[in-house]
Amino acid sequence: MGESDANPKTGALRVLHLDDNQDDSALIQAGLKLEWKGLELLRVETRATFITQLSGLDGRSALKIVRQAPSRSR
Repeated sequence: MGESDANPKTGALRVLHLDDNQDDSALIQAGLKLEWKGLELLRVETRATFITQLSGLDGRSALKIVRQAPSRSR
């Protein structure tokens, strides 16, 4: 493991997590929080709720986010 892999990421990470099992979701969230200190996780249980939450994000907005993200090489 390289030095950069050992350091927790401190930037904000927003996750929309579709999972109908609260225990599984809690495990996933705990694992992500180990690496991403600025984690914001929103758990939804249904496809309809998932789609509703995604409705505010269009392709151009997604592309803008990707372009603004710092380049990460492995």
